Amino acid sequence: MTVGTLAPKAEDKKPMKKKEVADENVPLLPKTQETDAEFHEFNGASFSGAVFNLSTTVIGAGIMGLPACVKKLGMVPGLLAIILTALLTEKAIEFMIRFSRAGNISSYGSLMGDAFGKYGKAAVELCIVIGNIGILIVYMIIIVFYAVRVNIDGLIFSSSRRPLLVDNFRFASITIALVGTIFLGANFIPNIWVIFQFAGATSSVCIAFIFPAAITLRDRYNIATKTDRIMSLFMIVLAVLSNAIAIYSDAYALINKKKT
Repeated sequence: MTVGTLAPKAEDKKPMKKKEVADENVPLLPKTQETDAEFHEFNGASFSGAVFNLSTTVIGAGIMGLPACVKKLGMVPGLLAIILTALLTEKAIEFMIRFSRAGNISSYGSLMGDAFGKYGKAAVELCIVIGNIGILIVYMIIIVFYAVRVNIDGLIFSSSRRPLLVDNFRFASITIALVGTIFLGANFIPNIWVIFQFAGATSSVCIAFIFPAAITLRDRYNIATKTDRIMSLFMIVLAVLSNAIAIYSDAYALINKKKT
């Protein structure tokens, strides 16, 4: 009988699946947000929400001026002016979208900052603040837009790294100052139509036409065509001339009204 070494059979060891240990005391949602996380001014916004928000803003503020425009110009010239404004607005939006995609930029202020630096960003923020405060005074809306606060914060506290939403002192101080300004303006300005005219003839035109045309002429990414440059020049010249006439006529009428 031969005695041999019997090698033990290797046991089939199956890897055991690791079971995750769940703590029943851990909440499903964190109670506080991480302050070090990157903050973006459009977090949580949707495309449909942006469309409806913009639509309500344009319909609410823009339709008030259309009857006066048609009354002053007449039916045919008034309709032609509305159609021309619509075409120029569509072109300005196209410029902004094109350059925003080229630079991977998601806000108007950042787009102006990318083209003209910090002074360009400050200019568009200032125009947004002036235009919105004028509209709020006209409508006597004491509830301040989330947009006005953000732009004022960008103008005054541009060096702050903390987001506005997590800085209670900054948020409260800006809100109180805005509410007080709007309340005083709505109650003590004799003719709010003057505010509506001057806000529309200055800040609104810069936001809608002059700034997009200037971004196109700057052409940081070399994507503007010759037609785009010609259209931008036409847009700027038309906006400056028409609004210079509008401001002059408004100021002249206001001065004559005070004399009489």
